[in-house]
Amino acid sequence: MSSPPSFGSPNQEIPPSKSKWRPIVITIVSAVLLGAGSCFGFITTNGLNQILGIVFAGVFFSCVAAFVAGLIWALGAFIEGLRRGGG
Repeated sequence: MSSPPSFGSPNQEIPPSKSKWRPIVITIVSAVLLGAGSCFGFITTNGLNQILGIVFAGVFFSCVAAFVAGLIWALGAFIEGLRRGGG
């Protein structure tokens, strides 16, 4: 005969914990790469097409804001890790 199912200890494995740093690093790296590209685009189109230059400048400043937000996010995650004792 088969044994009855045990409800106290399931046979399921605990899923691995997700990294909290991966989305932070992706945000910061993406902001740097997109900011560098839009800065290069602004420099190369400056004087040729004023509207396109304004678009590149706007993208650059939004990338700067995303970079700063990513750094604040990383600092908050680091402080939260210290408060929980994990680091």
